[in-house]
Amino acid sequence: MPYTKKAIATRRRIVENAANLIFSQGYTRTKLEQVLLAANVQKGNFYYYFESKDDLGLAVIREFGRSKVLEWLESVVTDDADPWENITELVMQITQSPEVIKGHGNPVSNLALELSGVSDDFRREIDGVVNAVIDVFADQFDKLRQAGRLEPGSDARELASYLFCLVEGSMMHYKVTRNSEILRSNLQLGMRVIRNSMQRVSQD
Repeated sequence: MPYTKKAIATRRRIVENAANLIFSQGYTRTKLEQVLLAANVQKGNFYYYFESKDDLGLAVIREFGRSKVLEWLESVVTDDADPWENITELVMQITQSPEVIKGHGNPVSNLALELSGVSDDFRREIDGVVNAVIDVFADQFDKLRQAGRLEPGSDARELASYLFCLVEGSMMHYKVTRNSEILRSNLQLGMRVIRNSMQRVSQD
């Protein structure tokens, strides 16, 4: 039976409050009672929408985490901007987000580390979010290749995957060191490697 407008709003409120708690303190530390209190929902009503806490967690990743990431990506990447500028802007915004600066790390990456080994369901949902980011990087690298600014045989997705790993690894390093200089130098070095390969092509 389809949800009423009121039921849809209630379910949305549960997911949003759960997302705020999970992204700030992790999935394991987030108790169902905390979600119910934050969303002002009784336990009986909760089970009308979700079979379990895991079911809610999957909804958070799928409906809140993924949708927010896609919304953010669309706001950063513009068709009329230079592809390299889009790439550097993405990297800057990812690594300069408030969560990262505070040392909390990237919320989606934190969930990936926490939940990917828990179940295949969680792993697949998080993989979908990760691939959404890599896809955007790959699209920009492909535009650079088509414009003759990358070597003809360059694999756009390999470059995108490398850059994603560079960003995530640098943020993890910063999370444990709280040294912003390490974050900056790691990213600068990785971006310079890519940039230098582009310059070699332009010189040829």
